[in-house]
Amino acid sequence: MQMIYRSKKPFSALAYGMMMGSADYFNEKITIEMKDLSENGESHVIFNLTKVVG
Repeated sequence: MQMIYRSKKPFSALAYGMMMGSADYFNEKITIEMKDLSENGESHVIFNLTKVVG
């Protein structure tokens, strides 16, 4: 799954934590890769979420 965070506020780390916390709450194991494309004072991060099977 891919999620995109784009904002003038630098809260991508909060978004990351909320995704991990949600997965933990629902007893799901996931990995998250972050690609930071931020520039000109605007946060733009692409998160790639992968469910861990097994």
